[in-house]
Amino acid sequence: MGWKDLLLSPGGSRGTRESVRQQFRRSLSGSAQGTQVRRRIAATFDTLNLRYRVVRKSHLQDLTILEALPFGYLDNDFEAERTLAEYVVYQEHPQDADRDFVEGAIWEAFGRLMAAEDEDSLNAKTNLREAFSNLQACVLWASWVDLRSVSFKETSFVSSGPASNEGKTRAEPSDQARTIAARIEHLARSLSGSGDILRTPFLAGYVAGFPNHLEDMHELAGGVMRTMLFDAVWGAEEGQRIFQQLQKLAEQDDEQIKRGAGFGIPDGERWFSSMTSPTGPDDSLESLRSAISIGFVDLARRI
Repeated sequence: MGWKDLLLSPGGSRGTRESVRQQFRRSLSGSAQGTQVRRRIAATFDTLNLRYRVVRKSHLQDLTILEALPFGYLDNDFEAERTLAEYVVYQEHPQDADRDFVEGAIWEAFGRLMAAEDEDSLNAKTNLREAFSNLQACVLWASWVDLRSVSFKETSFVSSGPASNEGKTRAEPSDQARTIAARIEHLARSLSGSGDILRTPFLAGYVAGFPNHLEDMHELAGGVMRTMLFDAVWGAEEGQRIFQQLQKLAEQDDEQIKRGAGFGIPDGERWFSSMTSPTGPDDSLESLRSAISIGFVDLARRI
């Protein structure tokens, strides 16, 4: 990648990717903002603002600054640069974008934003909450992250107890949740030889433990993902029933539930950390594979 991409593919995905990366670096080096997060947000805003003018995309600067927020909460400048470049490619050349990478990176960035308690982060969360409906209409990542849930307008099941969810809404599973659920289902079925494994207490516990990595950063982020995973695997109505059954069994110190959750926790952390690695999440379900192959799953039990 480099100037060669700009010369050989000026209007294509490779040229777009490189152009965005170079503009981000220029904006970042010229930023006078005090903190690393502020610098990345300012550089992202400058890059998006310029890009939208170049491609004549209609945009409002007040919303573009909010669109830039999650990029400031990525691990470092390099991750912000490559995520932003892939994000713009996703908008302009979706067939050539690494969709799993950019969606996963944005989700992780939101987890960090939601866990932050400094003044800038609190203000950012307030602004995101208030602008939710407008962002949904014109910002790409707003369709991946349920801002109402993440910013406390909605909640979901969490593992801390059988709290009532009466009167609370449920977000549709995100693409990220559906991808995770599909891979879990495929691996579980292929290794067990039966779809009935989806009804075992072990697998319910496994799915419940999977988002603990997000929950460590922010309780609601993990709770939202947990609900989405149950809905993606079993459907909203059945997922709610299975989760309630799981809670009752957990109170009874059920061994298969505990074992499943224990195997799910490292796989969940591997999944989300692998989203930013070159190999991706292909090998991130090692614990589930091991548990099934060595006979830790009681296939005779149903939930």
